[in-house]
Amino acid sequence: MRLKAVNIVLVYILVLSYLQDKVSGCGGGGGGGGGCSATNCEWSSWSSWSTCNHRCGSTGEQTQTRSKTVQEDCGGSCSGSSANSRSCNRNACQNGGNPIPGRCSCLSGWTGTCCESDVDECSSSSPCQHICNNVPGSYTCQCDSCYTKLGDNCELRQCKIGGRCFEYGDVNPSNQCQDCQKYHETVWTNNNALSCSDSNLCTRNDKCVAGTCKGTPFTCLECENCDGYKCTINSGFCVIDGKCYRHGDLRVGKSCQAKTPPPGVGRSRRCALNLLLISTAASGMFEFSQDSVIMIKEGLLTAAIPESSVILFVT
Repeated sequence: MRLKAVNIVLVYILVLSYLQDKVSGCGGGGGGGGGCSATNCEWSSWSSWSTCNHRCGSTGEQTQTRSKTVQEDCGGSCSGSSANSRSCNRNACQNGGNPIPGRCSCLSGWTGTCCESDVDECSSSSPCQHICNNVPGSYTCQCDSCYTKLGDNCELRQCKIGGRCFEYGDVNPSNQCQDCQKYHETVWTNNNALSCSDSNLCTRNDKCVAGTCKGTPFTCLECENCDGYKCTINSGFCVIDGKCYRHGDLRVGKSCQAKTPPPGVGRSRRCALNLLLISTAASGMFEFSQDSVIMIKEGLLTAAIPESSVILFVT
């Protein structure tokens, strides 16, 4: 029992001695009267910078750290810190975006954390009347063929028929009595004011009626042929007062026999029995003046003959 008490006393003395050493600033074990010298801390080298915590925005930051290789002791000092930081990626917004905490605020037409992605307006909505073309950060609208772009709208300013464009006033290639008209831009419109040809001989005064070209039929004499819009006398015939006569036929009530006129004398379209308009003086030519016949002698005109006179070349 006595030995146990002695041991307790010894332990108490040792603890008290240790506490006194601490109060006096000594870590124990020093020479020279039992004191110690102050020791400052020492740091390791800085680590590499960490990855930035944000790809863009206003709060990007990265850090580096270090640790103590020697602890301060006996009243020594320790300056500095174990960590360091700096800003990063704070000007990384793309396509005009503005930095906000942790990301970017994007302009219209762009999306993504850092505004790096284009918004395809054409696939996400239908912003155009006809054709939508996506471009970086925006889109453009295009009109179908035959349409004119006016602001944001497409207006049909010409005809679009059968997939083809026609200007106002253009005539239907398949119907000469139809044309392209304003306010009827998708169909051909009948137009009775258009000129046309029904492609028929023996018709005249062709005109458009309800989208169809129609002409007025006419009939030629048996000695005539239809030539476009008129009758043409066949060779060897004359037409007088609506009747056909062959060259050489006798004039009714006259006994003079007709012959072919001499060269240089023009033939009238309406000649009867080779009746001729005066175009030159020639012997053997006679003038019909009512029912009388006057000889022009030896090719010399002895008197003025009216321009309307007709003559007959006879034997």
